[in-house]
Amino acid sequence: MTKRKQVRISLILTRKEKDFLKSFKNKCKNTGGDSLSYGEILRAMVRVLKKLKVKPDKLKNELDLIKRICIKAKIPYK
Repeated sequence: MTKRKQVRISLILTRKEKDFLKSFKNKCKNTGGDSLSYGEILRAMVRVLKKLKVKPDKLKNELDLIKRICIKAKIPYK
């Protein structure tokens, strides 16, 4: 068995980005249903933030980021 490599994302995120992700996590928890785990969402968001070179304060809202994540991950956006 190979060990999964874990990344400490807190080291590469600014305070503003961490607060943004925490608020997003709370919204995801409240929606319930068939959704991704917080870790999966967080990893996807970090990858997208890095690839798109987007700062959270430049986004219109969380939905803008969700759309970008869905497009990158090839997940159909509803």
